Amino acid sequence: MILLFCAILVCLLLLGEPLYLLIGGSAILCFLMFSHLGFGELASPLLERIRSLADQQVLLAIPFFMLSGNIMSAGDISKRLIRWAKALVGWLPGGIAVSGIGACLLFASITGSSTATLVAIGGLVYPALMKERYRESFSIGLVTTAGSIGILVPPSIPMIIYCLFNNTTKLEVEKLWLAGTGPALLIAFCLGGYSMLVSARDKNPRYKFTLKELGDATRDGFWALMLPGLVLGGIYFVGMTATEAAAASSVYALLVEIYFHGGMKWRDVPRIFTETMTLVGSFLIIIVMAMGLGDFFTEEGIPDRAALWIAGMALSPFWFLLAVDLLLLVVGCLMDIMSALMVFVPLIAPMAAAVGIDPIHLGIVFIVNLEIGYLTPPVGLNLFLSASLFKKSFGQVMRYTAPFVLLMMGCLAIVTWVPKVSLFLVEWVYDYKPLVRAAPVPVEVKAGDNDAVKDAVDKPAKVKSMKELMDADDEAPPAEKPSGAVGAVDGGAPAGRVKSMKELMEE
Repeated sequence: MILLFCAILVCLLLLGEPLYLLIGGSAILCFLMFSHLGFGELASPLLERIRSLADQQVLLAIPFFMLSGNIMSAGDISKRLIRWAKALVGWLPGGIAVSGIGACLLFASITGSSTATLVAIGGLVYPALMKERYRESFSIGLVTTAGSIGILVPPSIPMIIYCLFNNTTKLEVEKLWLAGTGPALLIAFCLGGYSMLVSARDKNPRYKFTLKELGDATRDGFWALMLPGLVLGGIYFVGMTATEAAAASSVYALLVEIYFHGGMKWRDVPRIFTETMTLVGSFLIIIVMAMGLGDFFTEEGIPDRAALWIAGMALSPFWFLLAVDLLLLVVGCLMDIMSALMVFVPLIAPMAAAVGIDPIHLGIVFIVNLEIGYLTPPVGLNLFLSASLFKKSFGQVMRYTAPFVLLMMGCLAIVTWVPKVSLFLVEWVYDYKPLVRAAPVPVEVKAGDNDAVKDAVDKPAKVKSMKELMDADDEAPPAEKPSGAVGAVDGGAPAGRVKSMKELMEE
C-alpha cells in the first residue's frame, strides 16, 4: 500500500499537478488506504472542516493584508519610505544599503509579505546601489535577502498560519507577531553591519546628513510612515484585532495613494481587487487541503505517538531544537513556507510540548528556518523572483545570496538557543510566562509494563482538534502550580520537566 501511495504521488509530481492537488490527493489517499474510515465517513468531517473556516476570524486578516500589499506595490508608498530611510541613515558607511534594509522592515510591517517587500523595495533599492558603484553581486544578494525579513516583521501572514495549524496550544497571533520583532531586528542589524564593512572596504560614497533633507523626507513620506503606526499601534495600544487592523490598513493605503500621493486612480482599484482575490482563492484551497491532511494525522494519533516517542527518548531541549532546525532547513529547500507550516506544525508542536519548548518560541524557530528556505534551492521563491526582477540566472542569484544566507544561519542559531530574543517583548507587554526549558526526567519502564506501554502507544491521549481548542472555556481556572514552577502543562504537571511514562499511562 505504501509503495502504491508513493507511486501515485510521483505520477502527480511528474504530471506537474498544482500544489493543492498534491496535498489534497495525499489527504484523500491516506484516508482511503491507511484509515479505517469509509468514503462516506471521510467526506462528512472534511466538509465540516471546510465550513469551519468561516468561523476563523483571524483568517480574514490574510486577504486584507494581501490587498494592502498590492495597493502599496502599485503606488508611491515604497518610494517615500526609501527616501526617508536614506535621509536618516544615508550618512553611515554603506548608508544606501542600510537604508534599503530599513525600508524593507518598514514596508514589511505594513504588508507582512516577503515577496511583496522584495518586489516593491528591491526594485527601487537595487538601481540606487548600482548608481553608487556597489558591486552587483552584493547589491542583488542584499535586496534578495532583506526582502525575506518580511515574514518575521508583524503583521506576518505565515505566523497566522502557524497559529491556525498548532492544534496543541491555543495561541494569539498578536503575541507571535510581537515575538518576531526581536529576531527581525537581530537579522537586520547583522545584515546592516555586514553592509557597512563591505562598503568601507570598497570605499563606496557616503551622504552628508542634513536636518533639512530629513525634514523634507519626513513631510513627503508622512502618510506612508503613519501606516506601520496604524497597524501595530492599533493592535498593541488601541486593542484592535488582527482582522480589524488589516482592514484599516487596506482602506488607509487606498485613500493615501489616491488622495495624498496620487500614485493610483479609482479606475485602478478593480484590477488590484481582482488580482488580490485570485491570490486569496488559490491560497484558501491549499489551506483546506492541508486541513484534510491534518485531520488524518489527528484521526490516526500520529502527533500523539510522536510526542510519546520523544518523551520516551528523554531528549534535552538543545538536541530536540537542533533536530528541528536541521529538519526545517531541509524542508525549506523542498517546500514553500505555507505548505511546510500546514504539514509540519501539527506534527512537531506536540513533540515540542513534550520536551518543554515554549510554543511561541517554537513558532519563531519555525519562521526563521523557513525564512531561510526563501533563499535556498530548489524551491527558494525569492531566488526565482530576484532572478526574474534583475534579469539574472538562478545560479547567479544563488551565489550572490550565499554570504547573506550564512549570516542568517548564524542568527538562526542565536534565536534557537536564546529564547529571550523572541520572548522578551511578549513577556514585557503581556506579562507572559514562558515554559521553563529544563532537561527532561529519564523515563523508567519496568519489565512488567510492556503491555501497558504498548497500549499507551496504540491508544495515545488525543490531541485536541482546532474546533475543540476554540470552543474551550477561556475562563476555566488555571491548574494549581507547584511551588517554584513558572507554569503548568496539561493538568498541572510542572513545566520544568517532562512527564514520566508512568504519569502518561495513568492519565
